[in-house]
Amino acid sequence: MSSLLVRDVNPETLARLKSRALLHGRSLQAEVRAILEMEAKLSDEAAWPAWLDAFRAKVAGRPGPDSVELLRESRDER
Repeated sequence: MSSLLVRDVNPETLARLKSRALLHGRSLQAEVRAILEMEAKLSDEAAWPAWLDAFRAKVAGRPGPDSVELLRESRDER
């Protein structure tokens, strides 16, 4: 496998990547590799429909917030 060195990473970005790795139970290196692989796949326009279908299947049936109620709350906060 090939290696990649990334220099001058913003400390805040690095902290977010470390938190994300911890959340997913991976090392920082494994997390960055997963992100790069996912982004490389999604950069191919032909891959988007399959990704969207998989995402829709993943969230199907989950209750979500009522968008009308969210809009009302947002207006009321102004």
